[in-house]
Amino acid sequence: IFGVPMDICTEQYVQAVWLYSKLGADSSLREIHFVDIVPEVVMKIQTRFDEFVKKGELSKADKFGTSSLRYHNKPCDLGFQTETKAPSISEQELKDQGQCAICMDDFTNPKKLVCGHIICTDCISQQFAVKQVCPNCGKICGIITGDQPPGTMRISRDWVSCVGFEGVGRICISYHLMEESRRQIIQLREGEDVCRMLKVAFQRKLIFTIGSSRTTGEEGVITWNDIHHKTDPRPQSQFGYPGPSYLERVTDELKTKGVTHADINLNDKLESTIYSD
Repeated sequence: IFGVPMDICTEQYVQAVWLYSKLGADSSLREIHFVDIVPEVVMKIQTRFDEFVKKGELSKADKFGTSSLRYHNKPCDLGFQTETKAPSISEQELKDQGQCAICMDDFTNPKKLVCGHIICTDCISQQFAVKQVCPNCGKICGIITGDQPPGTMRISRDWVSCVGFEGVGRICISYHLMEESRRQIIQLREGEDVCRMLKVAFQRKLIFTIGSSRTTGEEGVITWNDIHHKTDPRPQSQFGYPGPSYLERVTDELKTKGVTHADINLNDKLESTIYSD
């Protein structure tokens, strides 16, 4: 929890599990997963749980509750490899890569990125604060987020067909950000995965940004963030759908923002309201 001391957070985690485990046979608790970008936080949580179990505080938990205290030690892919994922960097690797690509000096506290390149920890931390890509190869490391203002994204379906795609209906997306509202219409079958990726992009604040309006030139307004949308069902209009290779093009644009098919849930029913704070 941002701004709350680690010790307090850890204690609250343990107390919450203890209270829930007191439900005994009625407890539906099976597994607990704690995820944090800082490995030390997860280790501290594990240590506190171990202490709690040794004291017998969780002795009333059933066999399922007890098994849920296992520590899986499975790190998330967050851009650089943690010690559990890559125990060490060999001397040969350091020799082969020579110097840090950012400071152009010998490595200090080196970190290996998911692409295999090695960078000084302080250097890559500063780089990731601006853009989460490897300075050597440009591979996206971690999850890119934007500066999109708070708003909602509403997804619905109707059976009004787009020209050239009769009988399959369409997906309608409405964005509401302050006073801005945009609607994008995509063909149902081929567009479902694109819609799911747009949903991920919205949650990561990547659909809109604050910048200059391309139509009025006004500064500091909400504008599209280089992910093109079709906002008119008439095919011959400026932003009409369908357009040549639109779905392929918007998929490539999403990929440059770090959003791919690997990020979507194919079981997502799509119709929903998504909030971005």
